[in-house]
Amino acid sequence: CLSLIMVSSVGLSVSAGNDNIENDAQLIDYAKNVTSMFREPDGFVGAWEYNTVKYMLADISGDGKNELLAVGYTDYDDESYSYMEVFENDNGKINKIYSADTGGYGGLQVRFASYNNDIYIYEYHYHLFFGVLLQYKNGNWEEQHKEEEIIDLYGEGPTVFKLDGVEIDGDAYRAYEESIKDIYDEFLTWDELQNKYYNSLKYPSEWAKTDIEKAKQYGIIDDTEHYYLDNINREQFAELIVNGIEKALKVSAKADNAFTDTDNQAVNKAYAMGIVTGTGEGIFSPEAKITRQEIATMLYRAIKYAQKATGNTYIEESTDLSNYSDKGSVSEWAKTAVGSLAKRGIIKGVSDTEIAPLHNTTYEQAAILVVRVYEMLK
Repeated sequence: CLSLIMVSSVGLSVSAGNDNIENDAQLIDYAKNVTSMFREPDGFVGAWEYNTVKYMLADISGDGKNELLAVGYTDYDDESYSYMEVFENDNGKINKIYSADTGGYGGLQVRFASYNNDIYIYEYHYHLFFGVLLQYKNGNWEEQHKEEEIIDLYGEGPTVFKLDGVEIDGDAYRAYEESIKDIYDEFLTWDELQNKYYNSLKYPSEWAKTDIEKAKQYGIIDDTEHYYLDNINREQFAELIVNGIEKALKVSAKADNAFTDTDNQAVNKAYAMGIVTGTGEGIFSPEAKITRQEIATMLYRAIKYAQKATGNTYIEESTDLSNYSDKGSVSEWAKTAVGSLAKRGIIKGVSDTEIAPLHNTTYEQAAILVVRVYEMLK
């Protein structure tokens, strides 16, 4: 008879810029923020780094929403040991429901599957296997079975299996595997996970749908596929703001190539308009994610361009950020842009007291900011 071990829930604060976790993208971002997952020491690249699975989502209720997130990571600062943690999204609040020091070196991947109220999670290392079967009972997650496959470092010695801390032979271990075969059969492949994750990013949030439709009508967003819930990069935002300015002012800017790492015409136009300046030495860094204060600066420059082109005044300059407790995080070069747009109501805080200048912005959030600028100019 195998005893059950109670796993207590530990409340964790959400640090993703929102009070609530609303979608899978935020859930994964949360995991990336709260754990190192895969940290490399300076100058070290492990062969096992490639094709590494670092997290896995699970929809245990079958309602299309992922309630669980399993994360595997290696902490090179702690003797290269690896860990597994499982988080529960409880109506937008995150609880850590399980954690384990799984040992071993490098090459980890995380898989798990739901079967009724059982969650089977395993973590595979280059030299070791670790798995746990959790079950939801009486409002708590409990450890039902824990399994370990232990071999010597270079695989030269005999394999030792442990089930719930007791060493067993290969036949007993295979019998156990057969007993949970239905759960094994529920595994998602890495490609299936990727497809499920990225497909979930293609549709705007319910609260954003009206403004996203406006963005399409105004010509700010084109008809190609967009990942609305993914964080926007510098090139994508340049495309949005140039579309917005050209459509609002009924102009079509012309520009030569300004950067060595992109020939995107929207980026070149943004440079000609004075909206972007690049990241140094002819580099634009098109794929880099863009922060809220960088977006504010680009929007502010776009509005200044519109003022010069039309002779109208659309915005009053301000550096007043006294309403925000994190005003000290706003860079000196961004204070006028952030303050002016906040005063005009174009950029709003992530809460009543936080402006979050260093946070990234999703595609849909960025598009809505451009919609506000477009409507102001019109």
